[in-house]
Amino acid sequence: MLSSYLTALAAGSLGLSGPQFPVSTNWLIATQPPTQNSGLKNTISVNADGSLGWNGSPIVDDQLRTYTGITSQMRPGITTILVLRTGVSEERRDELIRFISEANACQGDHKCVLIENWPTDFPAYVPPPPPAPPRKRSQ
Repeated sequence: MLSSYLTALAAGSLGLSGPQFPVSTNWLIATQPPTQNSGLKNTISVNADGSLGWNGSPIVDDQLRTYTGITSQMRPGITTILVLRTGVSEERRDELIRFISEANACQGDHKCVLIENWPTDFPAYVPPPPPAPPRKRSQ
């Protein structure tokens, strides 16, 4: 009891706080991204300066709102992975969680995963190559 109080007190005095997830959303916290075989997913990458990437392409906040709104309407459910590089502020983290949650991208069969302090390159989920075109029959 005393140790949990001291931990909470220390976190409060240092300005450290955990992410605030809205009630009735499907947010998970992880240290690694889900495996490539775990269904459809979108990766939102956040650099220390707060700049964003969507599956590797640079985007801005308005595009994030639009894309997550579209994602929330897709079936089957998609996993949205929010990967924060080391140095992303708590304010920016909480702002992005709010954007994604307000778009309903973490409800129903849609899940969201938060990964903080990611030190390396973001995971790349490269789609498989398309099938080869059919061969023409010789006559």
